[in-house]
Amino acid sequence: MSLNTTERDLKRIFGEYGEIESVQLVYDRYSGRSRGFGFVYFETTKEAIRAKDHLRDAVIDGMRVRVDFSVTKGAPR
Repeated sequence: MSLNTTERDLKRIFGEYGEIESVQLVYDRYSGRSRGFGFVYFETTKEAIRAKDHLRDAVIDGMRVRVDFSVTKGAPR
């Protein structure tokens, strides 16, 4: 993803496919610059699937982006 892409941009683009719960870009802790990826959280899984299907190989701010699901691992048992 372009380093110039903002959370507002992602809300606008992904919001066409469902209700957005939140958007989080990931920043380098030392430089404060975008690391070129982020997370978009939808209200429902159905909306997330719709966005993923429609935004496959999308170009945002001149950069081809990969849209995929994030899998969060639970706490170790």
